[in-house]
Amino acid sequence: MGGGEEKVVMDDKLLAKIGKVVKEEINSQIKYAVRENVDDVIKSNFARFSLKVETAMNEIKDQVQRSTETILTRLDSGPHDLIEDEDVKAVWKDMNWRLSCKARHFVDAVHHHFAQKFAKYTLEKGEPHPERWTLKFLSNIIFYPAIGT
Repeated sequence: MGGGEEKVVMDDKLLAKIGKVVKEEINSQIKYAVRENVDDVIKSNFARFSLKVETAMNEIKDQVQRSTETILTRLDSGPHDLIEDEDVKAVWKDMNWRLSCKARHFVDAVHHHFAQKFAKYTLEKGEPHPERWTLKFLSNIIFYPAIGT
C-alpha cells in the first residue's frame, strides 16, 4: 500500500488513510510513536520497566518480611505475655506452660532460674549476688512442702 513501511510511516496522508480504515484519528502523538525507532523505544522503556520490577520486588520482600515477623510473633506468643514480672515471665515461657502448672513445679523452675541468674552474676562481678539468700528459702519450699500439698 503506497511504497513500503518507511514511506507509509513518513507520509501523513497515508497514515490518515490507515486511520480511517481502523477508525482511529492519527494525531501528532501517534505519528511520533509510529516513527520512533523500535530499538530506541525498547531501550528507553527497559530502564523504566527494570525500575518498576525492582520496586515491586522490594515491596514483595518487605511484605514477606513483615508477614514472617507477624507469624513468628503469634507463634511465640502465649499466656506468659500477660505476666508483668520479667523473671516469672521468662520461667513461664521457658517451661512452655499454658494456663496453669503445679505449684511445686513452679517453685522448682523459679529456683532454677534464679540459681542460674545468680551464678552468672557471680561470674561477671566476682562477688555473690546480694539476693542469693532467697535461694535457701526457695529450696526449703521445694524440699519441705507444707502438709497436704
